[in-house]
Amino acid sequence: MGYHHINRALVDAEVQVDRPEILLYERHRDGQYTLNGVEFIVPYRRWPRDSVPPTVMGQNLKQSDPLKIWYLHMWAWRENSAGLFADWNPAVQCLADSTALPVR
Repeated sequence: MGYHHINRALVDAEVQVDRPEILLYERHRDGQYTLNGVEFIVPYRRWPRDSVPPTVMGQNLKQSDPLKIWYLHMWAWRENSAGLFADWNPAVQCLADSTALPVR
């Protein structure tokens, strides 16, 4: 899925396509980062779990009970064979420690 960088100031009951709460980055073997997607989130404390889901771009946000959030990924900068709004992108690699890997 990549590295999640959250803007806590945006974590509220609003979902705005041009102000995603989380940016998703992929770290490459050379240590560089590439933006590959965004994640929209709304905490249950702001939008109750038992209500209708929040929406963005006509898509219902999904529920994560362990995290107590509504969420939706959008792979805007990295093509995803599973779909634009899929939870996971098989093309994204998460390197545990990129600095320890040889540069190719």
